[in-house]
Amino acid sequence: MRFVDHEQLMRFADLEPLREANLRLKAAVENERTNVMNEEEAKCSALRTPLWAVGSAKCWYSEVTLQEGEGHVEHYRPKRRLWGADHDGYWWRALDWRNLRLAHPTTNKRMTDFITKEKAGKGSYFPLRD
Repeated sequence: MRFVDHEQLMRFADLEPLREANLRLKAAVENERTNVMNEEEAKCSALRTPLWAVGSAKCWYSEVTLQEGEGHVEHYRPKRRLWGADHDGYWWRALDWRNLRLAHPTTNKRMTDFITKEKAGKGSYFPLRD
């Protein structure tokens, strides 16, 4: 996993829209949270280029080199649920810019190997290792 220099990210990106969205999410009642997350998700995606720049153009998990514009802005701590756990996810971190990472599209998905039938990829696993 790559180091994310938050100080440098603050210089590259306008984080105010995400800060405001995060305050809106924290103020929302439980049955409104999903709607707020969906409405504000584009503000997370707007960090793709700044995360690419401060992350040396690499996937945070696999360190694979990414082309500019490639990759997903990913929630390090899953926002909605955790796989295999009775946990609703870290909804309060869904719009927190400190929880966002740039991930290669393949690394971020749960996929099944067509030969071995084994599943791989981060998906909604957290913690990544106990």
